[in-house]
Amino acid sequence: MLIFDNSDYQVHALALGPLRTNCFIVENSTYSFLIDPVGEGDLISSYLADNNISIDFCMATHGHFDHVGAAAHLIEQGFCQKLYIHEDDAVELRRCNTYSLLLDKKPIKLPSEDQITWFDADFSTHLKTVGFKIEHLASHTAGSTIFYTQDRQLLFSGDILLRQPKARNNRCKIGESKVKIEQALLHISETFHPETIVFPGHGKMMRLDSEHAMQDEIQDS
Repeated sequence: MLIFDNSDYQVHALALGPLRTNCFIVENSTYSFLIDPVGEGDLISSYLADNNISIDFCMATHGHFDHVGAAAHLIEQGFCQKLYIHEDDAVELRRCNTYSLLLDKKPIKLPSEDQITWFDADFSTHLKTVGFKIEHLASHTAGSTIFYTQDRQLLFSGDILLRQPKARNNRCKIGESKVKIEQALLHISETFHPETIVFPGHGKMMRLDSEHAMQDEIQDS
């Protein structure tokens, strides 16, 4: 559903899969792209088709199974050609089936090696042409990456920032670094505007200075 709309950007969100993971589709009058091809690829492809959205590319904030589960489906259906992700999460991609079988009771099909492209300088340059920047913040996973508008008004944080209390309380039970997550949170709090709108990996969008976003996590981490 469309959850954000201003003169520059429209953001659609689909909360899918066993963990209700957010898939975001960002568009304006000239381009569109998808952040986190989560599970239930048939629902994502149906939404794109029903709303006449043609995505230019697809990227993931990190490599956990619930954030990349539909990538192969979207590629096979011709909605995109590749999945862009940070190379440091190659190990997480290899673990996807294990976690999918454990938590979702079914295997996951990943894109082939030639359908996965690691973030690099060329991709960063390309992202700038659509008004966005990319930043690697190893924390939730080794390859965790955030995406944000150049004016820092919109931030797609993956699972570095979470609104859901249950998910936040389970921090560091999935192998993430307590020290690095604290460093990432502090970096975000110091470099983004208080009024920045955050689109987290799970839960509803929020302002960075809201009670849901930052202070409790820093204090509890």
